[in-house]
Amino acid sequence: MQRHLPLTFWGQIINLNSMPKKIHFIFYILVIILSFLNYAHSEILKEPNFLKLSSSDTIIKINKDLAVDLTKLESFTGINRLYSFNAPEGLYLSMNEKEYYSESLQSNIIFYFTETSQIDDPNSIWEKKDLISKMKKNLKVTYATEKNDWVVVSGFGKNSEIIYKKGFYFKPRDNHMGQNGRNTQPWCFTGVLEIRYPADQQAIFDKIIPIIMKSFKCDFLSQCANCF
Repeated sequence: MQRHLPLTFWGQIINLNSMPKKIHFIFYILVIILSFLNYAHSEILKEPNFLKLSSSDTIIKINKDLAVDLTKLESFTGINRLYSFNAPEGLYLSMNEKEYYSESLQSNIIFYFTETSQIDDPNSIWEKKDLISKMKKNLKVTYATEKNDWVVVSGFGKNSEIIYKKGFYFKPRDNHMGQNGRNTQPWCFTGVLEIRYPADQQAIFDKIIPIIMKSFKCDFLSQCANCF
């Protein structure tokens, strides 16, 4: 922490009694100015630059002809409202019910859905660790985290593109029993939203991905009529 030097400090350095009164006055003015500059400098050092945000930070320039307002969003919804997410308006076009493409960003967004029951292939997704393993497959992982019902994984794909994935995991209690007392209804649902983009677009996607992934939701109950 910087210390501000008091007027008495400067008086000790210079013998004021040996100076004419006019010089005393000028000296005191100079000391006040120096003290103010010293204080102002210390206050500037305390304030990080990243806190100085303005409205221009919500506008990102994609190329010389296209700029996007991050506050203007459009919604995308899957069939039967199984999933939904928001993205900046005008960036992505729907290719089919699970895939979206941005020509300006050379980027894909893909949704993956799985449902698993006890009679399915034992190698299919059954526990959350299975979902994590599948999300990391064929990916040079640089980041991964998880909470109770979701997982995030990101890294580099085979073509050095960056891939960011967020997956939801849901395992309901299922009382619907079939032949031989075995459960015939899905016990585990997963939904994964995957964003692929060129590495040279990372600065742009550092702003876009939080918008998309924070808005990403899955409505598994719409697929699970007999689960409860």
